[in-house]
Amino acid sequence: MWEQKADDRALSGGISRLGSKFWKKQQAKSSVLSELERTEGSGTSNGVSYVYRFSSKAWFGSYECRVHRVLLDSASKELQTTDFEVGGYPWQLKLIHEDDGHLAAYLHSRNDTAMMVRYSFTIVNHNKEKENKCWGDVAECPPAGSLGCPQMASAATIKHPHSGFLAGDVFVIRLDMRLKLPENESHSFCADDNSGVYVWKLKDLHGMSPWQLVSEEFVIGKHKWELKFYPNGVKKDRKCTSIYLHSRDNASVWAKPRFTVFNHRPGEPDYSKELISNFTEAGFGCGCPEFLDRRALVDEGLGFVQDGWLTLTVRISIDDQGSQIAIKAKKPPTPTGKEKPKPKRRSSDK
Repeated sequence: MWEQKADDRALSGGISRLGSKFWKKQQAKSSVLSELERTEGSGTSNGVSYVYRFSSKAWFGSYECRVHRVLLDSASKELQTTDFEVGGYPWQLKLIHEDDGHLAAYLHSRNDTAMMVRYSFTIVNHNKEKENKCWGDVAECPPAGSLGCPQMASAATIKHPHSGFLAGDVFVIRLDMRLKLPENESHSFCADDNSGVYVWKLKDLHGMSPWQLVSEEFVIGKHKWELKFYPNGVKKDRKCTSIYLHSRDNASVWAKPRFTVFNHRPGEPDYSKELISNFTEAGFGCGCPEFLDRRALVDEGLGFVQDGWLTLTVRISIDDQGSQIAIKAKKPPTPTGKEKPKPKRRSSDK
């Protein structure tokens, strides 16, 4: 099944030659992946040849797709994969070479039920993992609707011979998705006028998580906030997790976030980092690119994970005038500085 049919070979060129080298690298990433159910296959959609490997377990799925570059050669070309199941529900990956020259990536629902989904797309850079193109979000996917990013990267960038995105005539895109359910996460918060605490519990993050996890929006000190957590790190080096607090409104406010991971072992300290920043507008983020060592997500003996559950908290203290807070250290970098506005989500099939 992994070998392409003879009719596909002329179109796909080097697509099968990339196979074993690429997938062996992927297999070495995590022992957790050995617990996932796997399927492999190939297909052609609108004249575009592709080969896929799909891994899934319960409410998580990872769909890695090797696509022939012919998709990038002309605008308005589209690829839609065959169905795959996550959580017992059918889905598809859809790629579109838009008229503006960008590659768009969408998760398409084949269900008659609306579902909350955490998802991310990654265009793989074969030279430097840190140069991967990544995008993620959390949203309710309507029945037979689509969620995604209309501008993952320009086709010209992916095709450039020195960009690292092409291997022969093939580029690789990965969809990671996780259904948002009571059995794999919960949240709560309490607040007064000037401070508050948001608690976020997440289960089975190691090997079963999109690139980025975004919390529910919450209000502390009359301001809207959200947390972003990166289990593999925002630097994509897979050494440390990353965590950020983002403002969700346009009011300027000084705030002191204290990020904490709870340790379940008696007598062992929690892990915390505290920062100070002026959140100037919606999308501004402040956080820790090197937060908790990723080993803490794997080794329950360290105490930060219990029965698969990790507990994150952020305590926010606010001074609207900034008179109570002085910056005593250099502000840490954020993934993008000021966050780019989120692209519109597709609510229905194109």
